[in-house]
Amino acid sequence: METQILKIDEFNKLNKTGYTGYFWYSDKTEPKVNDFSELELSENQVPFIIEGYLYNESEQECISIKNFNGEYHITKFNINEIVKNDEKYQLSDPETVPAINKLADNKNLKIRRLQEKITDDLGFYSWKDVADIFVGFEEKTNSKN
Repeated sequence: METQILKIDEFNKLNKTGYTGYFWYSDKTEPKVNDFSELELSENQVPFIIEGYLYNESEQECISIKNFNGEYHITKFNINEIVKNDEKYQLSDPETVPAINKLADNKNLKIRRLQEKITDDLGFYSWKDVADIFVGFEEKTNSKN
C-alpha cells in the first residue's frame, strides 16, 4: 500500500530517528524543526499540533500530521510504492515552496504533488491532486526564494 492512515498510538510507536521536518504547536509562534524526541500525540491534547511533516529520505517515507476540529489526521506515504503504482497515481518532480523564515531558518520546503488518475464513463481520464508530500528542506539561493 502506498498510503497508510495512522492512529495516534501507531504514530507514537514509530521510530522517528532519521526523519527531517517540522511540527507546530497551537500555542507557539514558531515550529520545532528536526527535533522529534518529544513528539507524541494524544486525543484532546492541549496545546495541540496544528500541522507537521516528517520525511525519511533513506526510507522514502513522509508522514503528514494535520489537526482538523480537534482530531488528528495522520497519513504515511511511501514514495517508492506510489511510483510502482503509476497506473493509478503519479508524483510530480520535487517543487520548491517558499517557507516563512521561522519555519525553516533560511530554507524552502520541497514537496511532491500526489495525483490520482480519475477516469470517466467514456474512458477519458484526468489527474486529480490528492496530497502534497513533504520531501525535505532546500537552502534558499537568494532573497527572492
